[in-house]
Amino acid sequence: HNNPSIVNMSYGGYGLPKIVFDVLKILAEHGIVLIAAAGNEGKSFPADPASSPYVIAVGAIDRNRNIARFSNRGSGINIYAPGQDIVLSSQISRTPWSGTSFSSPFVAGLCANIMQGRPRPRNWNDVLEIKEKLLSLTILRNNIPIIKTLETIQSTEEDTKIFDEHIPNDNN
Repeated sequence: HNNPSIVNMSYGGYGLPKIVFDVLKILAEHGIVLIAAAGNEGKSFPADPASSPYVIAVGAIDRNRNIARFSNRGSGINIYAPGQDIVLSSQISRTPWSGTSFSSPFVAGLCANIMQGRPRPRNWNDVLEIKEKLLSLTILRNNIPIIKTLETIQSTEEDTKIFDEHIPNDNN
């Protein structure tokens, strides 16, 4: 039975109780891929729950592919994705929104793509393999790992071909 499990946490704060971190550890040890928004205070460390070592912490970049001024940053952030001036397709108004809560779904979607056609992760080692594959699909810009999907958002047809070659399928 192929049933990938990903939890995207587009929320955060500071000082979450220890039991929350215990639950995150248990989920990851059972093969659940956990992704969380890193926070919007411009701090040098991620907010909770992104601060957990069992969570993929996601920061935000702007349209120039720089860390967004509001995004938390630093070595505790695993990956950066678009998070500034995001227009939601479900909005009646086309007002853009910003925040790492808009960045983490990009990463969750890429993880889902990585997991497509593969057996459901069963343990922490399986989650680490997915995280490693995710990080292999990044480019380094100013020493920050940025998801390559950004390359396809503002790309040429050639860039899209390059990205598509890296997307796993049943034959990989």
